[in-house]
Amino acid sequence: MNWVEAGPGRLIAVTIAVLAAAVSIGAIAALTGHDDTAHPGDIAVTIRDFAFHPPALEMPAGEVGLIAHNADAALHDFTIDDIVSLDVPGTRIRRVSFTLPPGAYTYWCTLHPTMTGRLDAT
Repeated sequence: MNWVEAGPGRLIAVTIAVLAAAVSIGAIAALTGHDDTAHPGDIAVTIRDFAFHPPALEMPAGEVGLIAHNADAALHDFTIDDIVSLDVPGTRIRRVSFTLPPGAYTYWCTLHPTMTGRLDAT
């Protein structure tokens, strides 16, 4: 029997089962994932209550290490357009390093665009 003979009800049931399995696997991966550890000299950002803390950062230009702790349950990211984008799953800690030219930048969460901060690199 092929999918056409099985009818649309069977196809819908299989589709729902596959989607449920994918969601379950994603949830388990998020809950059992690892946290990154900070390196000496890293700049720290905490994401809490759908906001970045602190809302403004200062750092020297050049090679930058950033550690982001997401205290929210929701997935967030730390993005500086054309420079860095770091996904930070809910209740997780992630680290990234990147090169930052001197200047003033806005960092933001692409998933929640009202979440923004300012970064000054000297």
